[in-house]
Amino acid sequence: MNIGVWKVAMAAPNDVSELLKLIDSGQVDPASIVALIGKTEGNGGANDFTRGYATLSYQLLLARYLRTTPEEIGKRIAFAWSGGTEGVLSPHATVFTRTSSSGQSDGTARLTMGIGITRDILPEEVGTIMQVREVSGAVIRALGEAEIDDPSDVHYVQVKGPLLTPAIIADADRRGAKLVTRDPNGSKAYARGATALGVALGLGEVKEKDLSDNVIARDMNLYTSVRRVGRSTACRLRSRTACS
Repeated sequence: MNIGVWKVAMAAPNDVSELLKLIDSGQVDPASIVALIGKTEGNGGANDFTRGYATLSYQLLLARYLRTTPEEIGKRIAFAWSGGTEGVLSPHATVFTRTSSSGQSDGTARLTMGIGITRDILPEEVGTIMQVREVSGAVIRALGEAEIDDPSDVHYVQVKGPLLTPAIIADADRRGAKLVTRDPNGSKAYARGATALGVALGLGEVKEKDLSDNVIARDMNLYTSVRRVGRSTACRLRSRTACS
């Protein structure tokens, strides 16, 4: 497969003009876009709406070009945003394209990538071993899609995992479900810890027998060396994983 990587500046969460230029100039085929990772100037907290705003803006742009709905764009493209651009950071997006290779490979190692998505993760599963296992499964599927046989060849895994929100907490309360925490921002550590350990498990960096709810965000001797975890506050909880 051929992988393209394009970085575009953003003046605001809804600024898609740089990608629009790449599409109109013929440099990027919108049908080849499979993932988009970006940084918005929101506050980075559980109430940071700029991530959803940026996602919708790119969905609307690509839906117009691909003659489909924004919802379908959300299903076919992995979006992963991080809010907060304090200091020297600037708002931007990195767009990944993937097309089929022509001809035989010469055996040279090249950039490849795969994408996996979990089932919907229940609020009571956030920050638990169940989330670890779901992310691990998505990593393994992404490895297969990327045609990576040796996990040691993986250099980067981006995971977008869920946070708990007041609405989600209320839903769990109605069902009598126990949560790892009732603090939306406090759920960051548990959600990130579970997704990171899911990556480590999927890549064979840790053994499942060493994992449990009690070690998540507590045992710093268990970790992955290749993961970057983002967070999501969407009411529909799931994790998207991209391996490269």
